Amino acid sequence: MNVKKMYYLSERIYETMNCEEKQSEARKEYWRNLLGETMFNQMYRENINFYGYVNGNEYAVRDNVKLKKRFMEFYHSMICLEPNLQIEKKLDKSIEFPRFYGPFLQYGKELFVKKIGKNSDVISEHVYQSLQTYLANILQEVCLRTLIAEMHLYKQQKKLQGKDEREKYEFFHSEIVGTSGFKEELFEKYPVLWRCIEEKIHQAVGYYVEIVENCVDNKIEIQKKFCTGVSIKRITNIKSGLSDVHNQGKSVIVVTLDDSLDLLYKPRSMENELGFLNLLEWISDKVGLDCYKYPILSYDNHSWCSIVKHDSCDTEEQVKRYYQRFGIQLVLVYCLGTRDLHFENVIASGEYPVLVDLEALTYGKREHNTDGIKDAINQHLADSVLCSGLLPYAWQNLNIDSSGISGKGGQKYGFKVPVIVNRRTANMRIEYRYPETKAVQNLVKVKEKDCNPIQHVQDLLDGFKKAYVKILENKEELLQRSLFLQNLNSRYVTMNTQQYSMLLSASYHPSVMRDGAERETLFYSLWKGRNETEQEVVDSEIQDLLNGNIPYFSCSVCGKYLIHDGKEISKEYFSKTAWEVFVEKIEKMSVSDMNVQKEYIRMAIELFSGNRCNYENHVYSMDDKKWKERRNQLEKVTIEQLESRILRHAIWNREKTQVNWLTTQLSDQNGANWRLLPMNHYLYSGLAGMLLLFYELKTAKRPQATKVYDTLKNEMFTYTEKGIHSFKDLDSSKTGLYEGEGSIVYVYLCLYKRSNEQIYLRYAEKHSEIVRKLLKQDQRYDLLSGNAGAAWSFLLLYGSTGNTRFLQTGEEAIQILLKSAEVQEQV
Repeated sequence: MNVKKMYYLSERIYETMNCEEKQSEARKEYWRNLLGETMFNQMYRENINFYGYVNGNEYAVRDNVKLKKRFMEFYHSMICLEPNLQIEKKLDKSIEFPRFYGPFLQYGKELFVKKIGKNSDVISEHVYQSLQTYLANILQEVCLRTLIAEMHLYKQQKKLQGKDEREKYEFFHSEIVGTSGFKEELFEKYPVLWRCIEEKIHQAVGYYVEIVENCVDNKIEIQKKFCTGVSIKRITNIKSGLSDVHNQGKSVIVVTLDDSLDLLYKPRSMENELGFLNLLEWISDKVGLDCYKYPILSYDNHSWCSIVKHDSCDTEEQVKRYYQRFGIQLVLVYCLGTRDLHFENVIASGEYPVLVDLEALTYGKREHNTDGIKDAINQHLADSVLCSGLLPYAWQNLNIDSSGISGKGGQKYGFKVPVIVNRRTANMRIEYRYPETKAVQNLVKVKEKDCNPIQHVQDLLDGFKKAYVKILENKEELLQRSLFLQNLNSRYVTMNTQQYSMLLSASYHPSVMRDGAERETLFYSLWKGRNETEQEVVDSEIQDLLNGNIPYFSCSVCGKYLIHDGKEISKEYFSKTAWEVFVEKIEKMSVSDMNVQKEYIRMAIELFSGNRCNYENHVYSMDDKKWKERRNQLEKVTIEQLESRILRHAIWNREKTQVNWLTTQLSDQNGANWRLLPMNHYLYSGLAGMLLLFYELKTAKRPQATKVYDTLKNEMFTYTEKGIHSFKDLDSSKTGLYEGEGSIVYVYLCLYKRSNEQIYLRYAEKHSEIVRKLLKQDQRYDLLSGNAGAAWSFLLLYGSTGNTRFLQTGEEAIQILLKSAEVQEQV
């Protein structure tokens, strides 16, 4: 076996002399296509090892990488082991090619026995079986693609016997895959596969040993906290695979003691959860409702806790209190800036919503260019109650409702994942299909029937308001009670976990199992969209993925750095610490902010796809005479209310030179099908329409209107000037009269007629040049957003100026319409 090829790029030292290997051009082309031209060129220039690898240069292994002896010892001890049919029989039917894994599982058990030593008397035989089951599952993730590829190769070479595809699979499984000859051939061809297997076994065994040792060391405290002092005798089961794997193969585990008590073991401190529960108890007491507290035993690097039971309510009153409590917790996560919460982080235990796995309890703030209005809007949303994940909102464009309050099982994700098809046949292969969300425990029930949040939105808002008001009344006390935060670390998610998972899965493809350089190079795609300031972050991500783990970062609540694998990296990663952000949030909380957040909550509940009737248009009849009377009475009040609302929701950049508002975008897809976006520059739902409105308010001498009007006027003129020089600064290529560049010409003309200010006519003429150049690009032909609207804007401009060139351009737009016309069948 070529041990040298097991090593990754970062473990090598390449010679600088170019060998001009024959395959180097093909290799360059392959990675240029996979990484993209820009990324490939950057890595080729800046990464000396990547340069050496793609050119086929000679290399040596770094002196500090001492893996060869370990790998070879593992190889020689494993390659001659015969298949263990007893182990094979105990494996789940979901394991393909079980005979291949038998020797590895036997080795894993022997290694576990050796490492636990005298602690073997505290575990039952079932624990060994659970370890082997877990090993089979994680090794299948690593090996399956390669084993399928080899089976197909044997089939092509007509080496498989059998009258059908199932018998051919059985022949490959029983006569080939478990033999030492096949393994020698396999690992000669795919040396990186061997390394991944060895590392997975050692990680899993090491983690099981850690659990057993910590259980023994923590025995007295466990008995006091969870067993009312009753003595614990044995660990009778360990159930793995409940969460993503981080930090050398560690994940959340269920440990069964004496066949009677199930505890969650977490490979991290749970001080975050303890602190949150203490704050929740304090604010709940202020509101007048109790909260659910479950026992937790927390240490520096691990913890134990009871399993919260998913239970149903008995009465509607309990459901009302459930949503009130949910509102209270919304306030708390809003204050703390807690994120990454979804349906798996909420358990509905009767009338109590229980938040679990609060690793990402609070966040520092990253600031790049915060002068622009888009940055201000993004920060506004990130600071809002929508960001926690507890409410249905299309934050990550997953096309599902993953929220803590209403997310449920059976929803199809908008991305595909690898699945096995034609199982246990010679036609077995990996296909990509849309997965579905699994059944979860976050939905409150009454007598086993799910409740719809829309029916209890007022209860949710009542709980939110009561808790918010109590915080306004007790800000100093909250800050004092929150001082514990200063000693905590909080998880920080640098990238969507699903992206990591997909990349990790791809890294077990046989095409990158031949050479460690190829597997590491695959992970260089993480550099896309990043810059040199994130060097340490990307390096850490790559190292975690090479080790078969989902990358894991945390931050000190009082530090601006990130923490990875216990070490501080990226010293100035945050511009503000999490504690500074928290204090700033508490100081800014106000009645006005409370009302804005309440509106977001109501929108989130009423606009998600399960409640379409709340936002679809309907027709209502009304007595015309009564309506006129009522309109006269309410007109003034309504205008004042709308003006107040618009001003309240205005978002300004830091320098107060730009202003914008959030608009609601709905989609036809299932799930959390709405989101908030900044206004564009058009009339229908944009800043041009706002400019018209604030001109009228300014004319009516509304006190706050002038500042907004002047700001919008400057913004619109700037937009026109930028658009003249480059189309890349335009919102779209639409040319319509209401939703397109033509609408800006139209608004300028309206303001010219209303104000008689020549500057508006000049800018209407300027912007018409943008519309003229877009005419042939725009494939829309309607009045609202297409060329019909553009034609009308040119005719209006001709009417205001008498300049025939606008008439001619209008006629050109009409000709485009005529050429695109389609004859309709007569009825």
